[in-house]
Formats: sequence, structure tokens, C-alpha cells
Amino acid sequence: MRKTVINGILLSLGLAFSLNALAHVLSRSEYRSIKKKIVLEHRSDKKNCKPLADNTRHICMAEANGKEVIARSELKALRKPSKHSDYDVNITRADAFYAVAIGRCDDHTGNIKEVCISEAKVAKVHAKYDARIILNTSQEKPSNNTKIFLKQI
Repeated sequence: MRKTVINGILLSLGLAFSLNALAHVLSRSEYRSIKKKIVLEHRSDKKNCKPLADNTRHICMAEANGKEVIARSELKALRKPSKHSDYDVNITRADAFYAVAIGRCDDHTGNIKEVCISEAKVAKVHAKYDARIILNTSQEKPSNNTKIFLKQI
């Protein structure tokens, strides 16, 4: 669980920085086609979740919804590139990964579940903290304190 959350956050931060390299203003037709692709992919992901049961289905739906929300946020950032758009993408990613992590924590019981939930909350807080730092400064990488903390988890 720890590695999944940490890897997800680090992946999201890496992807956020790669958006700057891809930043160009999309034409209306490009925007519409990408948006349509996102909707179709979300429908497909939700359809794949239907045969699953109980918490597995819940996790699958959280992943599908998170994937869609992140894609829409990235699309918005590509359409109107700015530091605030990148910040919104990072916050959206943190929230989506948190929702999936909480769903995975529901598989556990007792103290293990509580620890899992608290680790997910800590990872979300740190991802939001890094997003805020990146927004408020010209810093292009996550803080060293966060990297050290994530290695300890």
C-alpha cells in the first residue's frame, strides 16, 4: 500500500512537470476530439468495473473516475497553460489517488486500516504541499523534505 501511494504521487508530480513541455494552445477541434476520447475511455473503464463485486468494484470505479477527472484537468491545463492550471492538475491528482487509496484501505480491518488511511492522508497532504510550493515559487522539483519523508514511509 505504501509503495502504491508513493509511486502514484511521484508519478503524478513527474507528469505535471512534463505538461510544461507539451504546453501549446489547442485548437477547438483538437480540444473536442480529446474531450470525446476522455468520455469514451471513461465509459469503457466503467463498463469494465461492472462484473466486479463489492470493494473491488468500488476501487475500480474510483480509479476510472479519478482517471477521467485527471484527464479533464490536464486537458484544461493544455488549453490554457499556466502555473495555476498545473497547480489544479496536481491537486486533482492528489485527490484522485487519495480516493483510490482509501478504497484500498477498506480491504483491511482494525489497526492496519487506520494506519493505511493515515498514510493516504499524509501522502495527499504532502502532494498538495508540493503543488503549493511549485505554484508559489519557480521551483521545478518537489522539496527535499518531502522526498526524505516519502522514503521513510
